[in-house]
Amino acid sequence: SDYRIFFSPENPQLKAFNAFQERFGSQDNIMIAIESTNGNIFQKEVLTAIHQYSELAWKTPYSKRVDSLTNYQHTETINDDLIVGPLVKSGSTLTPEVIASIREIALNEPELVGRLVSHQGHVTAINITMNLPPNASIEEAKALDFTRNLASRIEQENPGLKTYLSGQTPLNAAFIESIIRDGSTLMPFMFLMIVVTTYAFLRSWAGTIGSMMVVSLSVIAALGVSGHFGVLQSSNTGAAPVIILTLAIADSIHLLSTFFHELRNNKSKEEAMIESLRINLQPIFLTSLTTAIGFFSLNFSEIPPIGDMGNTVAFGVIAAFLFSIITLPIFMMLVPIKQTQHQNTSHSKIMDRLHQLLVKRYRHIIVFFAVIVPLFAVVIPRIEFNDLFAEYFSDSIQFRRDNDFILENLTGVMALHYAVGTIEGEEVDNPEYLK
Repeated sequence: SDYRIFFSPENPQLKAFNAFQERFGSQDNIMIAIESTNGNIFQKEVLTAIHQYSELAWKTPYSKRVDSLTNYQHTETINDDLIVGPLVKSGSTLTPEVIASIREIALNEPELVGRLVSHQGHVTAINITMNLPPNASIEEAKALDFTRNLASRIEQENPGLKTYLSGQTPLNAAFIESIIRDGSTLMPFMFLMIVVTTYAFLRSWAGTIGSMMVVSLSVIAALGVSGHFGVLQSSNTGAAPVIILTLAIADSIHLLSTFFHELRNNKSKEEAMIESLRINLQPIFLTSLTTAIGFFSLNFSEIPPIGDMGNTVAFGVIAAFLFSIITLPIFMMLVPIKQTQHQNTSHSKIMDRLHQLLVKRYRHIIVFFAVIVPLFAVVIPRIEFNDLFAEYFSDSIQFRRDNDFILENLTGVMALHYAVGTIEGEEVDNPEYLK
């Protein structure tokens, strides 16, 4: 889940970022935005709650700083003295006059408005800065669990408040949670769809089971090889199993289509499989080889997870080829195939009709595609390129919805930091430097 995996160790920006964090510490954060449903956070009950939960936020595992509206260090002058203290002092009486003063200060303080307080005064935030070690997935999970429980507590104890979570730590967690979610929903759905379409195409349960066996073994083999070589799992590599599913099934379909065609010509299973291998071995090999080379070429990308995804898929394609020409033929020789299964000629009739249509109407088909392709090309300029991590997620993801709300009402997840060095021999408290 660490965003650093998207950069190679030699990346100059990553080196500069790591050097910055070694000097100033980690700037990863968790932000709890709090919205008042009546449109005003400057109320006694709300300010008291923010003060209370700001204190509780210090108990977040691996936290090093908590910033909020109530603990903002406000400076005021009394005679010739500068008085610095929290905007809402512990134990202070929040009279209407005091609350009005707090509102006036907050909505005119550049360090607060648009960051920890919305311009309309209806949203505020508690920002927790983390001090996490590198590759701290477990530590991030502990901190995020604590803040999620805190956010739930805020809503339960204050029906008039609604919370939203964002920040670098929730962003990292969202990647992992999305991978797990896709693995538990998208993979089974894809597997089911492939089972249905394979059976509809082959009309054989033996062929369908054999094809699914090849697909499953290919995915397992690819993930096993990537694990053996220490490939870090990310949102990119999480897509590899689905890609392998769609590619691996093709080898089996090619082989079994010819196999069942030969069976319909009254050949034995052995003769049919030998003929199918003779016809399909070279095409399957060439397509698998070129596909694997294509995915291996992703290693030229400057983003390591994309190369990892390409390697994983390439291993899956190679495994699918081997399982298709070795394991699948053996399986089909061992399982019984009912006579009715390979005498069904409906599929052949459909293919014959399609072939006749293509030959008879080829001019119309060429004209159709000559017209439709440019129409699709018109929308190519609408493609947008960006690397905004928060926009990797759809609106169905809670993090995306929370982040969009915070971005619209307060601030963004990302921050730009500058390290301004001094001339040799100078200190940062030098007046000339401070100018």
